[in-house]
This record gives sequence, structure tokens and C-alpha cells, in this order.
Amino acid sequence: MEKQSVALLKTSAVKYALLLPLLAFFYIALGKLSLGFATMPEGIAVVWFPNGLLLALFLLRPYKEWIWYILMVIPAELIADIPQFSVSQALQFACVNLGETLSSAYLLRKIAGSERSFHNTQYVLFFIIIALVLEIGRA
Repeated sequence: MEKQSVALLKTSAVKYALLLPLLAFFYIALGKLSLGFATMPEGIAVVWFPNGLLLALFLLRPYKEWIWYILMVIPAELIADIPQFSVSQALQFACVNLGETLSSAYLLRKIAGSERSFHNTQYVLFFIIIALVLEIGRA
């Protein structure tokens, strides 16, 4: 039993050792792309592409893994934002982006139940409606 636990921990460690740096790299790259894509006069990105990446991970992976993504996103957000914003502003953006994606993923998972498949037309329509409602509420 103990050998199985150790093997599982090693497998998880390898998985996160590969996944988390990839998450950080793509979060930073998408953040830079967002800042160059469409920004307000204040320099704030109108569309923040990394939120899509994070939302996908939150929808596809179990709750127990979310903490690892959150811990990786905060420094990645700082790296993506620091050239244009202060550390304080970048931390605020990290909190807002995490809040948006966490709440969206949580609501979608709770409302959609166990049938969370983008192969299911009803789920896709539900996803779009929830996204539109959340976006309209934000405006």
C-alpha cells in the first residue's frame, strides 16, 4: 500500500513538473499577446486570453488540482504585466482574473452537473449563455 502511495506521488510530481511550467509559459505568452491585441488608453487589455486557458484547466481538471494552477498563475501574471503595470496593479489583475475564472468554472461545473462535454450541444449553448450573462453583468 505504501509503495502505491509513493508511486502515485512520484507520478503526480512528474505530471505537475511538466504541466505547471507549460501553464506559466502559455499564460505569459497569451498575456503579452493580449496586451498587444486590444488595449484601452490606460494600457489595460480589453480581452485577456490567458483566462480562456485557465478556465479550460478549471473545467477539465479536478478541484484538488486547482491550487497548483492558482499558485502558478500569480507569478505568471506578474511577469506578463510588470512591464506595463506596477507590482501592486499586477497582483490586483491576478486576483481579478483568478476570481473571474474560478467563479465561472465553479458555477459552470455546479450548474452543468456531471455532463460537462463540449461534444454536447446543450452544454455548449449553456456555456455561451452563462458567459454572455457574466460578461453583460461585468459591463
